[in-house]
Amino acid sequence: MKSQTSLSRRRFLRGRFNQEKPVRPPWSISENIFLDTCIRCTECIERCPNGLLKKGSGGFPEVDFSRASCNFCGECQKACTVGALTDSAKSPWTLKPVIGEACLAKAGVYCRTCAETCDDEVIEFRLRANGMAEPDVNTDLCRGCGECSSSCPVIAIELKQNDTHEAL
Repeated sequence: MKSQTSLSRRRFLRGRFNQEKPVRPPWSISENIFLDTCIRCTECIERCPNGLLKKGSGGFPEVDFSRASCNFCGECQKACTVGALTDSAKSPWTLKPVIGEACLAKAGVYCRTCAETCDDEVIEFRLRANGMAEPDVNTDLCRGCGECSSSCPVIAIELKQNDTHEAL
């Protein structure tokens, strides 16, 4: 609880009242316990072969999908000696892509980068009544790797926690 209080105080003092929680490395334990457990050693950041992790607020590791995607190799989990990252045999997280209004295809510009880079074929372009093809996301197929987000030329795709699915 101590970390939750200090984090709220930090957000208050910086004027960040309703800011979403940062995305932690895959297999992170719940946010409150993570903040109490993680010793900010940066081992998970250093071991990430894709460069997906960065040092965030307070020195805690955060995911930055603008830098890379996650291949779920488990190196971050192996590097964590204090238990802030759980067993990599379980689901890494419940992140799902949300395509924003900055999407080029939604603006009528031909772009299929997100669908082309997704190995799981989560994003499909469907023809609309107006004759334009827009992206549709099949969240049931998505693993939350972030490839669509990291490859988007206008950063229109954000990965957010899917509250309808609990992490295993």
